[in-house]
Amino acid sequence: MVKSNNKSVIVSYLFLILLTFLATAIYLIYRDSSIFLNQLFLSFGVETVSQKQHIQELLPLPKWVIYSLPGGIWVYVTTIIAKKYDCSENKFIKSITLIPSIYAVGLEFLQLFHFTDGTFDWVDLFIIFMASIAAKGSKKLELSLNNHPNFQNLALISAFLVLFFGNVHK
Repeated sequence: MVKSNNKSVIVSYLFLILLTFLATAIYLIYRDSSIFLNQLFLSFGVETVSQKQHIQELLPLPKWVIYSLPGGIWVYVTTIIAKKYDCSENKFIKSITLIPSIYAVGLEFLQLFHFTDGTFDWVDLFIIFMASIAAKGSKKLELSLNNHPNFQNLALISAFLVLFFGNVHK
């Protein structure tokens, strides 16, 4: 029989992995071919335009959900997972949990100054900020994730895959 603590851990990791799948689904269904994931599907000859349009008609989403929420999900998931790898005793790196937020904000400003593909958006910055706060405040989720490296590594890999596949390539 599985202990209730183990059930809590499994639910916590499934929650994080499901969030990454949600972000991936948003990229795949609601974003155009400038997203790497969509380019990958097209390169394999998978044309999903009619299916995507059908889903978009059945379930229209606000622009902030389509363009900002996936980045916020990435910040949330990676910040929670980074809590396990926190290096707060290190003088150089105060907390590794800041890296996802710093990366996301930095990417927005690189987009602002056209050093990378994509579009700068204040809503993105707000969502990043809110996701970072939510992740920092997720004490129960953080406690249940400790000491389960297999689930943690799977969640971390899925979070970084969302970042990679959600990249804009124009």
